[in-house]
Amino acid sequence: AEEIKAALKMRFGSLAAFAVKLGRNEGAVSRAINTPGYSRPVEAEIAKILCKTPHEIWPSRYDASGEPLSYSVSALSAARRHDGQRANGVAA
Repeated sequence: AEEIKAALKMRFGSLAAFAVKLGRNEGAVSRAINTPGYSRPVEAEIAKILCKTPHEIWPSRYDASGEPLSYSVSALSAARRHDGQRANGVAA
């Protein structure tokens, strides 16, 4: 991520200047760089500006053909446990 930010800063002077070029805020650009799946359009613009494919920059986010890999969030249920107790074993 730091290499991507450095390349954009070398080219535009700052992430904020790059974000203005895209019509986005700096936080959106930074999150796209650091967070898989946050913004595919911003990732595509970053790759285009750096003359690379998204897969070259983020091989864990895109397959070799350039298709984005899906990310799913695994959430634990906050519902009461089936045994009538909380996770710490104390009765509710």
